[in-house]
Amino acid sequence: MFDQALVYLDTCKSGYTDDLAKAFCTSGAQTVFYHRGTDEIYTWYSDLMMNNILCYMNGNGFEIKDGQSTGKIDPVFHTAGEALELAEEWMAIYLKRTTGKTYERSTYIVENGKVIYQNSSVGLYGESDYTLCSGIKARLTSSNGTVDLSKVALKLVGGALVERVEPGETIYFDKLQPGVHDIDVYYNGEVIKTVSKDVFSHRYVATDIDLTLSTVSGRVLDSETGAAISGAEITCRVADCDRTGTTDGNGYFSVKDVPSGLCGITVSAKDYTPREDITISIAPGEENVSLDDILLEPYIPIYSVEELDAVRDAPSGRYKLMQDLDLSECENWVPIGTEGAPFTGVFDGNGHTITGLEINYSGTTTFEMGLFGVISQGTICHLNVVGTVRANLTTSETAFAQAGGIAGWMKEDSVIERCSFIGSVEASVQGTGFARAAGICAIVDSGCQIRDCYADVQISACAEDSNTMVGGIAAWLNRGTIQRCWVSGSLSSEKTGNVLYMGGIAASGEEGFIKDCAVLLDQLNGTPLLSFSDAVSFTGKREDCFVIDDIGGDRSLIFQLIHRYPTISEAQACEAATYTVHGWDFEAVWYMPENGYPSLR
Repeated sequence: MFDQALVYLDTCKSGYTDDLAKAFCTSGAQTVFYHRGTDEIYTWYSDLMMNNILCYMNGNGFEIKDGQSTGKIDPVFHTAGEALELAEEWMAIYLKRTTGKTYERSTYIVENGKVIYQNSSVGLYGESDYTLCSGIKARLTSSNGTVDLSKVALKLVGGALVERVEPGETIYFDKLQPGVHDIDVYYNGEVIKTVSKDVFSHRYVATDIDLTLSTVSGRVLDSETGAAISGAEITCRVADCDRTGTTDGNGYFSVKDVPSGLCGITVSAKDYTPREDITISIAPGEENVSLDDILLEPYIPIYSVEELDAVRDAPSGRYKLMQDLDLSECENWVPIGTEGAPFTGVFDGNGHTITGLEINYSGTTTFEMGLFGVISQGTICHLNVVGTVRANLTTSETAFAQAGGIAGWMKEDSVIERCSFIGSVEASVQGTGFARAAGICAIVDSGCQIRDCYADVQISACAEDSNTMVGGIAAWLNRGTIQRCWVSGSLSSEKTGNVLYMGGIAASGEEGFIKDCAVLLDQLNGTPLLSFSDAVSFTGKREDCFVIDDIGGDRSLIFQLIHRYPTISEAQACEAATYTVHGWDFEAVWYMPENGYPSLR
């Protein structure tokens, strides 16, 4: 609270001028109302009917009850804020009873004998609104002495009448409108916390801001060998403030100047799985926060086709592709992961490309085909694949031919991100089975995600007696999500069985979600009497998708697609701006090649 508040009130009533009424307030909580004038001021108090007001008049202390003085008394004790509230209340009532009379006020805020704010000669008439001085006094502290307060600045934001930035230990923000005001606290030029204060009229609000910054320390180890990991990068984030550090040769790190609050910690190192699930709470004044050993899972490097083939023997591992691979010498690639032994690990393509993929499956039972067969709670990322995937079933019982460029079936919260497939995918069934073909993955189950992927692909499927599904990214999207993906090439089928489902992004599914995707197909061909995914068979949500306007092929199919999505031209399909408005990241994820569609970095 400020040291003194002096409120000078010059009033005019019935020709009588009260030349001075002074409210004298001290931080010691003593309040004295002092009035110098004649006894006629009793009439003013009586008109106001103010009760239990203690004041001085002409040097004498007295109390007003029911408009009458009770005689000499000692001064009363109030807080400075209460004194100013009473002063405003008096004048508000007075103005209501003296409509048209002028009330002029001069208000001073004094600290250590120095006037730090003055507001004078304010003319008010009748019931005019008025506000005495209000503001915030911020006192900066560092409970453990770790903060150099000369590096601290405060900035008032959000509806203030003034904005000031001043370094040092004490900052005043005055002339504020009543309401909630935010103070951004800067340290070394970065916002480390925001303090909110509710400011009332005619009242200064004091706030203590603890600027103790903590040091977070720990050690990073290999989860398998226990060896120290040097050079690991550590990021501690509280709100929008980042503090970084690096482990030394023994795996130790120390991140300084971390503000109090909920701190999220990210740990990353070459050839290791990043850790982003560490969260700690740093209390104000907490000087040192020590973490237990942080364990990182190492990646298994893949340098050869033989090492890639061996992944199927340890499907829960974490792998990183270290160079491009050519599978052309493998006559018929066997997908990694089956329904009985799915891939549950992490495969990081590291931006490399696997070419020469060739799968030709002929059989009588259900089989999922792609570079990977079945993924369950697994992740495939940063991978490009070029090749051909074919699945052909001959069966007298219900079976499924399910083919995708990257995978055949995604289960239980699996993820495929930043992947591409270029080539062809085919699925056919002679008999009573289902045929499902897609550019990235044939079946996408509940909780699974495909994001930031593309397929430049020729896809075809045909089931003799049962359902056929042809999708640019997925064939069956069952409560999964597809976001920021595009497909080009062609989709085709002949309806020889029950129903044909065909969709630019997904052919069919229940309660899935397709968002911010682009259909850039050259051709769309199929038997006219079909249940098109964007019209009937896909029951999920579609948001902010768009389609190129010059697709060739079956006009009845094309109409259904274009009728339901905004269209773009070929030129627009080659412009980054077309995609950035839908949240595509062209700084870290995508880039736009010359005269082409978006490509992955």
